[in-house]
Amino acid sequence: AGDSKAGVPGNSGLFSGATEFTGFRELDPQMLDSFAQKIVEQIRLRGPFLSLSEFVNRQLTNGDTALAGTIQAALNEMAANNSTNIYSGLIAAIDAPLDKKFATATPPGAASAEYKFPAAAIGVSVYGIPGWTRQADVLRPLAPIFSARDDTFVIRAYGDSRDAANNIVARAVCEVVVRRSRNYSDPTEPADLATPSTRPINKTFGRRFETVSFRWLSSAEI
Repeated sequence: AGDSKAGVPGNSGLFSGATEFTGFRELDPQMLDSFAQKIVEQIRLRGPFLSLSEFVNRQLTNGDTALAGTIQAALNEMAANNSTNIYSGLIAAIDAPLDKKFATATPPGAASAEYKFPAAAIGVSVYGIPGWTRQADVLRPLAPIFSARDDTFVIRAYGDSRDAANNIVARAVCEVVVRRSRNYSDPTEPADLATPSTRPINKTFGRRFETVSFRWLSSAEI
């Protein structure tokens, strides 16, 4: 049944719901849209990230962002909402109710383990079975091409001057290297703002770009 999609009866002779536990999970376009929206919500809560590690891993705090990484938190949010839940009722039936799956109560033995944030040890009993999609399942196929976004950009611009007959009499090409900084376009708003920006200019343009270099290009360089 491991080669069958979760929710579709396999050919192994097992009970009809076996693929929910042994098969692979397939997300339809609606689920993918919801997943993307949840990831964006998590990024707004956690970003800007200073490294890939900050994006992937949970934050070392004592709040909701310390329970799971960005992608896992998005999956958890989907599972906690009946309208976006990507898992079947069969999986949910063997675990706590959906609204109790990600409780923040102190787990047994947390005190003796001396966890700094005991709630981060809370999980679901079905976590890890093939039918339960995890952050690792999303990241694994991306691993060979996954990298931190480069916030440095090379921009080239072209301009020319024309006479009345539309003939080009002069032309110029310039090149500028710009780098996105962590500061907002309106720097009066702190860069590490915990909530989405409320300033109109920051909502429109986001983080400030700084000019690293500027030069004119010769025709041989184009």
